[in-house]
Amino acid sequence: ELDVGSNVLATLPDSLALCTRLKRLHLGNNKISRVQPEILAALVDVEELHLYKNKQLDVLPPEIGCLSKCHRLALSSTNIRTLPETISSCNSLQELYVNNCAKLHSLPDSAGALVNLEEVQAKKCPALKALPTTAVAWQALRELDLRAAKKKQTCKLPPELLAALDANKCAVRGGVQKRKTKSKK
Repeated sequence: ELDVGSNVLATLPDSLALCTRLKRLHLGNNKISRVQPEILAALVDVEELHLYKNKQLDVLPPEIGCLSKCHRLALSSTNIRTLPETISSCNSLQELYVNNCAKLHSLPDSAGALVNLEEVQAKKCPALKALPTTAVAWQALRELDLRAAKKKQTCKLPPELLAALDANKCAVRGGVQKRKTKSKK
C-alpha cells in the first residue's frame, strides 16, 4: 500500500511504474493533473485507486483498463468529463465514486460490462444527464446515488433501467424516470 494523499503532489514519478505489487494506491487530495499511461499499465495488481480531490485531473488514459483487479475506484471531486471506453476491462470493479465531478457528462456505453458493480456514487454531478442504456447489466448493483445539488440538475433513468434496478433490490437515490417519447403518427 502506498498512501501519498494530501501532499500537494502535482506529478507522479515515473518510477511508480516499478511498484508492480501495489494493491492500494492513495493519491487523493493532491494537485495531480495527469496519470501517466505507463504507470497504470504497470500496476495491474492494484485493487484500490484513490484519485479524489485532484481538481486538475480532467481525463484518465485508456490504460485505466489495465486495472482488471481494481474493485474500488475513487474519482470524486475531479474535473473528469467521462471515463475511457476501456473501463469495461475493470471487470472486478465493485465501487465507483464520482461525486462532485461538475464536468462529468457521461459514462461510456462500455460501462455496462462492469457487471460486478455494487455501488455507484455520482452525487452532485450536474452535467450527468443520463446513464448508458447498458447499465441494465449492473445486476449486482445495490446502491445508486445520483442526488443533485439543485432540483433541475437531474439524471434521467430509462424505465427499463429502473425496472432492472428495482428487480435487483437496488437502492436508488436521486435521478428521475425518463419520459417515454411519443411516437409520431
